[in-house]
Parts: sequence; C-alpha cells; structure tokens
Amino acid sequence: MNKKLLIFGMSLWIATFMSSCITTSYRSYGLTGGYKEIKESEGVYRVRFDGNVYTSDKAVSQFLIRRCAEITLENGKRYFDLLSFEMDELDGVFVGMGTPFGKAKFKVLESMQEGKKVKDAVKVMEETSAEADGKMTAKAAETLKMLEGGDSQMESHY
Repeated sequence: MNKKLLIFGMSLWIATFMSSCITTSYRSYGLTGGYKEIKESEGVYRVRFDGNVYTSDKAVSQFLIRRCAEITLENGKRYFDLLSFEMDELDGVFVGMGTPFGKAKFKVLESMQEGKKVKDAVKVMEETSAEADGKMTAKAAETLKMLEGGDSQMESHY
C-alpha cells in the first residue's frame, strides 16, 4: 500500500513539475497562470494576467490588452479607455527566473470618444489573435462578428 502511495505521489509531483514547464496560454487563471478580472463599477474593470517563467513579457502584455478588449466586446461595445497599464515581474527562486505579470484598469465606452488611451477592441483582437491562437469567449465572438458585419476570422474557443 505504501508503495502505491509513493508511486502516486511521485506521479503527481512529476505532473505538477511538467505542467509548470509549459508557457502560459491565453485563458482564465489556472495552474500555470492566466487572466482574472474584477468589475469595480459599471463599465470599469481591473484585469491581471500572470505568466510563468516560460512566458515572454510580450505575450503577457498582449494577453492583458486582449482580455480588456474581450471584456469590452462581452459588454456589446467596441471601444475602451485604458486608464492604467503596468507590467512587472515577480522574483523567482533563481536570478533571472521571475514570472511576468501585468495589470490594467479600463473603462468600457458607449461610443468612440477622445481619450488619452482609447482602444478599438476589434483592432486589438485582430492584432493579438496570433499570440492567443484566436481564443475568445462565445459572447465576445458574437459581438465581434456583429461589429465586423459578417463572418469573423477568429473563433470562439470557450
């Protein structure tokens, strides 16, 4: 019985170790990172994307801005005002082995407005599609299709 428990424990440890060697993909928060958000008030959100040691700063940055665009589309809107956008890195156990993360605060806009950092969610989704393998929620894909006036090149993967 102890041998089976030892084998199970080692298998679990190996699976955990191997999964930590995988680059974080565009998805909700999980074992190897991902996005999470909180709605602060009507139309105002804070988003965080955590990578891991195998995720580039560029990927984290693109996933973070993509999640802002995706939430905007989920709200049936096209434009958002990027109120803040920060990239940083958590210190790792070893020098140079930190994990990148980014934080953003944004406001979903009713229409195109002049602003310091107004973004077009449709363009952001197009620009970040390759890095995110075209992944987006069904609700965002539906709005994107409507805004583009037809078939979308990107597919829902949720």
